[in-house]
Amino acid sequence: MHRNHALLAAALTAAAGTAAAQYTHVKSPPRSEMSHAQILAGALGESFGAAGKRDLASDSFYADRIKDSHDQIWGGGHALATVIGKQAGYGHTFGYVQDGDFNALLRTEDIGESTSVKIDGLFEWALHVDEQNTGDLWRSRKSKNRDHRDHMVTYAIYEHEHLTGFALFFE
Repeated sequence: MHRNHALLAAALTAAAGTAAAQYTHVKSPPRSEMSHAQILAGALGESFGAAGKRDLASDSFYADRIKDSHDQIWGGGHALATVIGKQAGYGHTFGYVQDGDFNALLRTEDIGESTSVKIDGLFEWALHVDEQNTGDLWRSRKSKNRDHRDHMVTYAIYEHEHLTGFALFFE
């Protein structure tokens, strides 16, 4: 999985899901793309390094990689979403799917932009690729994706051992 997008969603409720307990395979980025650690460093202002096989850490933050079985379906609540990076040459819209409908929140071109939303009930995070490209809708629940593959990697972000949010990386 390439890291074409990174989105930080803070103040979310804990994730829940029903898929097998595994991790989405993440390939090393090409030289022209930043790694998850580099994207988090830019967003949080600290240098990140490996903290085990899948996790990342800095002096103040710990990024705990979430298994796919726990990041596909999310519980409702208040969320603050911020675009923290984009590496693709085409546009996307970040949002969520609830009851089969895509709800747009942010354009991935708008680095640093934030929005708050209150979502009642269960939902899936999603990324809609612009129509002039493929028009695909990549959802956090892989069984709902056209190719039935997982296109999202999630980290729980802890600051001094307190959960502060989640970083979502979409392919």
